[in-house]
Amino acid sequence: MKRAMNSISMICCVTLCVSVGGCEGPDQTEGSTAERQGAVVAGDAGSVAAAAPASLVLYKTARVTALQQGDWVRWQFSQKLSDRPISHVYRGARSKDGDCGFTGGGSRVQGAGDVVVIERAVGINSNQCLMETESASLQKADAVGRGLTVEDKNKPGTAKSDPGQEAGSALQLEAGYTFSGSVQTQVEDPVNLDVADVRSNIEWNANGTCITAWHRWPDWYWFGPSGWGLNFSDWPGTDPNANWCSNVNQTTIGRFTNGIFCAFFDTWVNHNSTQYNAKPDGSAGWSWDTHWGGGCSSLLSFSIVAH
Repeated sequence: MKRAMNSISMICCVTLCVSVGGCEGPDQTEGSTAERQGAVVAGDAGSVAAAAPASLVLYKTARVTALQQGDWVRWQFSQKLSDRPISHVYRGARSKDGDCGFTGGGSRVQGAGDVVVIERAVGINSNQCLMETESASLQKADAVGRGLTVEDKNKPGTAKSDPGQEAGSALQLEAGYTFSGSVQTQVEDPVNLDVADVRSNIEWNANGTCITAWHRWPDWYWFGPSGWGLNFSDWPGTDPNANWCSNVNQTTIGRFTNGIFCAFFDTWVNHNSTQYNAKPDGSAGWSWDTHWGGGCSSLLSFSIVAH
């Protein structure tokens, strides 16, 4: 019954893609599968890489071709991230709603403000709760110039933000911040539109051993014209009255739904935790926990952009 529902969902979503009029027409890896938070270890990854069954083209645009290969939906991008992207395989967990959730994370060193880390899904197996991704570190100007990252203000949907919180010496706050960074988890539909995104941002000052001032804030984005809406949002993080010398964190939560993306079925995206952590030496780390499911959800693609 579940497999039948998946087939119905895919037909619905392809029909939607054609009606919108946006549809027109494997990447290199580092070798072994890299271990990440929530990732399958190299031994498990080998069992995933079985001989590929016959492919069915689900949709094709100038940017990407989506293929059905057995239980897998795979995305073949026309523009590569880099000559040698890193490959990962994540084993997710199924929620009580039946969707698959995945968790992961990453980090950056001090002085990497002009570099962005992009990680994007290249394969999803909803029946086995597996996700294959590729990632690369790129110069920010290159990523923007090639359209691999797009600022919310340049997207056609709805952006929501909050002033957030800050703490530290008034003199330091007025003078600006030495370090800044963010992590964004985003979901895209078959016509290459971001439809449900959240981002955590922090800017901070530090002396190498202690953070001395900071500002943290959340951002949300969704594409309302195709039926997406933000149902719940929150942004917990470091308390200005706490001892934040060694770490400042911002978590952004966003839960989105769409009742018309797939005929007769609801579709949802839950960014349960998109967290950014600032360190006294100017380095930073991030983590994410995202679920998506419902009608046509197999055709939604997922990516992370962090710096």
